[in-house]
Amino acid sequence: MFHHSQYGNSRTGVNEAWQKCHHLNFHFVFYEGLKADIMAKLEKLNEFLSTNLSQKQLLMYDAVAKYTEFNEMAGRDSLVGPKTKDNPQYSQEVVRQEGCFFRKGEVGNWKEKLTLDQVHKIDKWKK
Repeated sequence: MFHHSQYGNSRTGVNEAWQKCHHLNFHFVFYEGLKADIMAKLEKLNEFLSTNLSQKQLLMYDAVAKYTEFNEMAGRDSLVGPKTKDNPQYSQEVVRQEGCFFRKGEVGNWKEKLTLDQVHKIDKWKK
């Protein structure tokens, strides 16, 4: 569920972030929210960062939204480099199980991947 890389254990970063999730200067962005309405999330991020982008400027980010859509990113999977064990960008476990870095890009797909025990652990951890 959590992966080790040359940059450290992902659990450490996630734990640190989650402990600050209600802090005034912290903003979580969830995949499900982006998938549901990316422009609304960009507007919320604009407000959080106080960047004061106009609606016109935000609409220019529609190109960013398109560029970061799941299918667009999955199409660029090879740009991350070879799927070898010496490439820190890839979890070999994910490559072995899924074949690539990008999986399905479906909200709720975790239900097919996680065991009931893992779901309970995450639910307990989130509280």
